[in-house]
Amino acid sequence: MRTPAPPFTVHAQDMPPGVPDPPHPRCTLLRNMLRPCSRLLRVERLALPLVAALALVSSPCAAQPHAVVRGTVFDSIAGQPLNRAEITLAERSNPLRTWSATTDVSGSFQFNAVAHGRYIVGFTHPALDSLGIEVPDRSLTVADAPSYDIVLAIPSARTLVASLCSSDLATDSTGLLIGRVLHPGLPLVQEGGVLASWSELQFTKQGINLTTPSASAEAGPGGWFAMCGLPINTPIVVRGWIGADSTGLLELDLPDDGLLRRDLFVGDQRATTTVPAERLVADDTTSPFRRSTAAAGVPRGDGRVTGVIRSLNGIALAGSQIEILGTGLQISTDDAGAFAIDSVPPGSHSLVARRLGFVPYRAVIDVLPPRTTVHDITLAPFLARLDTVRVLTPRSAGWENDLAARRSSGLGRYILEADIIKRNPVQVTDLLRDVPGLDVVPIGLSKIPMMKREGGQSVCFPAVFIDGLRQPRPQGDTLAVMLDLDLLVGPANVKAIEVYARQSRVPLQFLDRSENCGSLVIWTKAARE
Repeated sequence: MRTPAPPFTVHAQDMPPGVPDPPHPRCTLLRNMLRPCSRLLRVERLALPLVAALALVSSPCAAQPHAVVRGTVFDSIAGQPLNRAEITLAERSNPLRTWSATTDVSGSFQFNAVAHGRYIVGFTHPALDSLGIEVPDRSLTVADAPSYDIVLAIPSARTLVASLCSSDLATDSTGLLIGRVLHPGLPLVQEGGVLASWSELQFTKQGINLTTPSASAEAGPGGWFAMCGLPINTPIVVRGWIGADSTGLLELDLPDDGLLRRDLFVGDQRATTTVPAERLVADDTTSPFRRSTAAAGVPRGDGRVTGVIRSLNGIALAGSQIEILGTGLQISTDDAGAFAIDSVPPGSHSLVARRLGFVPYRAVIDVLPPRTTVHDITLAPFLARLDTVRVLTPRSAGWENDLAARRSSGLGRYILEADIIKRNPVQVTDLLRDVPGLDVVPIGLSKIPMMKREGGQSVCFPAVFIDGLRQPRPQGDTLAVMLDLDLLVGPANVKAIEVYARQSRVPLQFLDRSENCGSLVIWTKAARE
């Protein structure tokens, strides 16, 4: 895999000929000189030899041919004409002699009265600067035609990937991450780079194998980097660094066209050492817990993040949870759906928002003090699709009574509210790390629960129930979202968890025979009695 070095030059074929030139200044001067001479000829009737001499002097101007050159500039990445692109036309024999034009909203430009000759045509635009690429100038020959049409373009994402990475999206399904590593307090990047990793699940007859490939790239002049060979539509965990400072852990996804442009901001951070409350870890064989304490350093800074969380129909969502990953900073929205998080370390971070009954939200934000980062969020409702079910059982006195009855059977593992308070988890998955028969596997920034199938021959994804409702089965690239328990529910809202590691021990109301796997049941404070 080849990683290109900046600046990035994209090679392309020459465009058709065509571009304009104003009249030659010598011709204008001669015309001004000849006007009084022509009046003199009419009045004084000079001799024929003098008239022939004057005609010989003026003949180069009278015979100078011209043409009109029209053109368009197209942004192949955005799929639209490029407005306000600066077009430059220069004589090939004298590149210092140039003319310019600007495209309109339709991406069109025009040069009038272009003298015959050979020219060089190029264009500039902030979109090219943001990509860090240089598109080679085009050669143009203006000859006998009265007009010429020329097409200029920012190369497509596929062309950029093929040119910079020497790869074909149709054959290897990998793409390119391009951008800059920036430190607002440093004018130049002395030493920096980017690290990326991702998870790949391989489904075989023996089960599901998890691998964690990685890639890295050094930052060049101006902080530019280009990282080839990254998978498309797969969560990629990225961290940029400059010296001893770094960004947070960022989860990025390359789109279908294989090109993602993203700057990574690094800022000065200070570390604050905290000692969590006593954390209790479940024992493998008994219900009591063993005690442990740990000190942890968390980054802090002078950044501030604010925003409002609303539903699709504009209703403010009070009680939504907001978290900036890796900082330990989390807060709930007020009655107006607003939130404000202070002491955020500067740089790029991953922000997570969740509320029960809504699809979890995750985005990358840039915190650049002293400016406040405003990030409003819209949550989509979580629609659980269930097959028609007819229940013929007596009315229960409440889920807690049903849970007590299931506990007496001894078929599963049970984590109750009192246990959760003692263990003081940062994430829901912290409660599951030591449960026998259950593994928490990292995929990107997500943590996915996995179990062994009956007989222990392979692994599988358990059926997940929240407040008695079966969560939709993950498919394709929705895996990391649909099974990420830390996105689905926050630890402060959990009242109890049931874990049935074997399908043969799952109660009928939580059994999913199509999965041939165990079940994981979570009860929240919003559960109805």
